[in-house]
Amino acid sequence: MGWKLNAVALLVMLWALFSGTWTIGIPLLAYFGYLVVKRVRHDQGGGQGSLPRVGTVRWLGIFLLLLSVIALASGGVFSPLVFGALGVAALLYGTKPGLLLRSASVPVEDSILLRDRWFPFRWCAVAELKLVTRDAAKVLAAVEGVLVIRLEGKAKAFLVFEESSFSLHGAEEKVAARMRELARTLTPIGAYVMPLKEKDAFGVTNGAGEKVSSQKGDLEHALATSPYDVLSLRTSGRTVKEIGAFRASGDVGTSILRGDPAPKPVTMWEVASILGKRAEWSEPDEVTAFLSSVAATKGATAGERFVSAGNPESQALAVRSVRTSPVELSRSQLRLLMEVYS
Repeated sequence: MGWKLNAVALLVMLWALFSGTWTIGIPLLAYFGYLVVKRVRHDQGGGQGSLPRVGTVRWLGIFLLLLSVIALASGGVFSPLVFGALGVAALLYGTKPGLLLRSASVPVEDSILLRDRWFPFRWCAVAELKLVTRDAAKVLAAVEGVLVIRLEGKAKAFLVFEESSFSLHGAEEKVAARMRELARTLTPIGAYVMPLKEKDAFGVTNGAGEKVSSQKGDLEHALATSPYDVLSLRTSGRTVKEIGAFRASGDVGTSILRGDPAPKPVTMWEVASILGKRAEWSEPDEVTAFLSSVAATKGATAGERFVSAGNPESQALAVRSVRTSPVELSRSQLRLLMEVYS
């Protein structure tokens, strides 16, 4: 439609919504929702299928809140509550961790997941990146999402997986699919994905510290010299969008997942290269050897890949793979590893 027809359609839609003529108002509402999504796609320079999911959903949230106001003005009773609740949920969908996770996430029993206490359709999991290669920059440059790097002692990297689902099973499937895709990328370059137990994942997302400024002056110099021991990064398209440097302080202070916008464009490879000069990365351990064996025997049956080395009735299993030392895993970790390296 041209802008004149769109203007007429908008007036008709507002009349229909205020008058309760839903058979006319709802189709027009859907049409204008499509226009909003199309405009956001165009503004962000994306092609077909490249629209960022969270940005679209937040536009939808604003649209639903406006619809809630319209429904209230037209004398609606239940529809304002429904549209308002959906609008708030859409605005919170994909909210960066640290805003809610630290104070509102709870471990899920017999799962690696954390669930948001207030919005139970939001889930989170954490995996440690176990390095075999000495070129950590190459590994970290291949990772996208929320990354937490701990520099106490030898450096370790953890990746936070956020998902939305109305069921535990659905969230576990989404997390497994993302970890499987990541494992396919990292295995050839010398790294493995180790999902953390739910309590260990809670320790990563619930960490707090004193924020150290890295936003003034030369970012590279600040990353190389500032007195921090935890670095949180949010990357998109291999570019660091948000960054936060902290002195760890247990559960006191600012959530380590609350970063600030990067003061200038910087790639994950650049940040990882600076960290490589500042800290030494953890050496491969028995868990790394176990994951290497599991990845190498991909395609074999579970009985050929895993051997119980402890009490099979225990909640924590002692498991070894081909020619590796036993490692202790929860049942949920073992189930997920079977899916990730299948």
